[in-house]
Amino acid sequence: RAATRDPRQHALLTLFAAGPLTRHGLGARARGHLDRVPSEGLAPFEQALRAQLRAMTFLQDGALEEATLALDEAPYPTTPAVDAWIDLTRALHHVLCGGVDPARALLAARTDEAQQDPALRVHHDTVAAHALAAEDDEAGARELLSALLARSGVGGLALVLRPVGPATDLARALVATHIAPP
Repeated sequence: RAATRDPRQHALLTLFAAGPLTRHGLGARARGHLDRVPSEGLAPFEQALRAQLRAMTFLQDGALEEATLALDEAPYPTTPAVDAWIDLTRALHHVLCGGVDPARALLAARTDEAQQDPALRVHHDTVAAHALAAEDDEAGARELLSALLARSGVGGLALVLRPVGPATDLARALVATHIAPP
């Protein structure tokens, strides 16, 4: 904020930076920055994005109730793109809590958007892999994770590794075989 002296620009930069920080294990730091951004200065879709990003930081920490509260704060509907992120984060939350059926319904509703946005597709495939593993379809989950690895590299599996969910052990094994020397 000091560099820009513009609170609005600072808020937007914070929203932009929070996702990568969280993916790299710095969710608490990202949440601290997000918590300092006042919602009042944000447009509804930005408020929703802030809520989604906060929820992801809580999911990374295994704080499921706090993630629920963060998602409940999100204005909805806002824009198609932000709503897709909200829905897929809700789906991830459901599958982590054992709710495969609601997760699958949200996945089905957002398949088209996920096919058009590579980052959203990683999120979508992560939830789908967790759902398959929760249903004891280890082969299906492994196949989806292998495709995700081929398409996005080891970094594409970051969301499967944390927050910890039904497909996490499969992703760990896949990463180990991918980075281990032959």
